[in-house]
Amino acid sequence: MENLYQNFREGDQVAFHKIYDLYKKKVYDIALIYTNNHSLAEDITQEAFIRIFSKHHLYKEEFAFDTWMYRIVINVANNILRKQKWLRLFKNEVEEQYHVDSIKVEEEYDAHPLDTLYFVEKLPNKLKSVLVLKYYQDLTQEEIAIILKIPVGTVKSRIHLGLKKLRVLIDSENSRKESDGYEIYRKKIT
Repeated sequence: MENLYQNFREGDQVAFHKIYDLYKKKVYDIALIYTNNHSLAEDITQEAFIRIFSKHHLYKEEFAFDTWMYRIVINVANNILRKQKWLRLFKNEVEEQYHVDSIKVEEEYDAHPLDTLYFVEKLPNKLKSVLVLKYYQDLTQEEIAIILKIPVGTVKSRIHLGLKKLRVLIDSENSRKESDGYEIYRKKIT
């Protein structure tokens, strides 16, 4: 395996293809959890592997390949999500300025509204990153700290804050659904 990473670092395309085959599912899974959108996850996966290959010479063998790769994937995901947010803001501004009716396109959410992934997607990127790496990639806090280039204490606090915010989001959704159900039930009775 070490030969594979050495060959990759030297620019060997066969080694890159083997690495791609080994990690494409993991990269896609991270991207999907991060975005909760198949199309964006595919874009992130493709862009991440383009960056991984183009920056092969920057990989240092004294570090775990996974750590280096996850850092690239998260950076790519954050960049693409920032672009998506900017495009949505721009689109809304244009629609308001020219009084254009928005065409509603159904989102590609596979998650049930009470699925945890649905709520993880709503968290700020800093919290989402640590939760995805911790609970969906089973990385240790130390590994997450290395990937995100932050202290272990910050990882711990972000995990704690992220879980706390998830609970609030899930509880508020449950409360809303219960009150909606109550209102519908009350309307049927009266």
